[in-house]
Amino acid sequence: ALWTTDLIEAVEDRVQDRPDNVYYWVILAQSSIAKGDILAASNYFASALKVEPLDTFLLAQYAETLFIVDKSQFTERVATAIDRAFTADSSNETVLGLKGIQAFEERQFDLAVTYWEAARRGMDPAGATWQALQSGIDRANDIRGMQEESESQPSIMAQVQLDVSLSPTIAFSSDQLVFVAAVRETGSPMPLAARKLRAAEMPMTVVLSDKDALMAGQGLSSQFTERVATAIDRAFTADSSNETVLGLKGIQAFEERQFDLAVTYWEAARRGMDPAGATWQALQSGIDRANDIRGMQEESESQPSIMAQVQLDVSLSPTIAFSSDQLVFVAAVRETGSPMPLAARKLRAAEMPMTVVLSDKDALMAGQGLSSASRIRLIARLSVSGSATPQSGDWEAVSEAFDLSSQAGAIKLNISRQRP
Repeated sequence: ALWTTDLIEAVEDRVQDRPDNVYYWVILAQSSIAKGDILAASNYFASALKVEPLDTFLLAQYAETLFIVDKSQFTERVATAIDRAFTADSSNETVLGLKGIQAFEERQFDLAVTYWEAARRGMDPAGATWQALQSGIDRANDIRGMQEESESQPSIMAQVQLDVSLSPTIAFSSDQLVFVAAVRETGSPMPLAARKLRAAEMPMTVVLSDKDALMAGQGLSSQFTERVATAIDRAFTADSSNETVLGLKGIQAFEERQFDLAVTYWEAARRGMDPAGATWQALQSGIDRANDIRGMQEESESQPSIMAQVQLDVSLSPTIAFSSDQLVFVAAVRETGSPMPLAARKLRAAEMPMTVVLSDKDALMAGQGLSSASRIRLIARLSVSGSATPQSGDWEAVSEAFDLSSQAGAIKLNISRQRP
């Protein structure tokens, strides 16, 4: 093994005498990554940065490991670490990937595309990482394209302003989440508009509008309230050939993104109309738009893709005492290099033993799935604390490294070793 116990113990002793030796801290960090102890790795990189605070490699590695430690959430300290790394080296692929994910989660799709395009610059277009980044770019472009199309339509947008504050009697941390939402007085509990904020931002003024809708056609200005929908359905039941009712049913289906159904209603509504008339042409315009969107959807779904996957049989040693609701984390990681899991799943002890298939669908980071690696190892861990970050006392099993492309059959992982 590259990181022998004797070597690591020797480095741990030496770094106490030579804390200004960055190389020692990096060795300890990388050995922790190899063991799957990302929390320790992050702490070692932090110590190295105290010695070399502007080192671009250290800044990028610290940001990435901290992102994993904080459960792939852009907490305040993760965002700060990423910004520091980006300021030091705005061309680092790892940092650009993280910046892209952050922008995408904040629905800044133009910015996400900019970061991911920069991250793939210089990569081989035939490589899995380049293709995964392209997939993220395509997804962001599709969403912003739909936004632009929606914004180009004339509309009256409803909005409401609210002042939100926290009572001084409440004890809270700055990174706790605050959710604000608008809901109907009666009927469906689905929020008409919602925003996610952080406690550190309080007090603040928030404006909720149709842009904050969680569901197409069900925003603050939604015309299809429960009583409107009921009235339309009653009219349709009484006369399913009525042109006006069919037109309304088509609009309702379109706003609910049921494009096939919208076309069906609008084609029925225009039947018998004069093709030269304004109403027929307006309905045809709606039909064309619905067909364009569903055509893009079908094209996207028909794109061929090669998805890497690996199967593992996970079991718990009968000698381990555990509760049925304890969490079991399974992950695939690179043999060497970045500690970012390529794929991960969260299970419960009650489900053991079980067969799990990890694939690119289980990737934690765009462009960093199983398809981006050649040799990997698998990890299964019974968490004592419930944290995804390995802790002392957890039980785990780690496979030998293997070539993903040549692996046939399931890898067996029996969780039986306790972490010191």
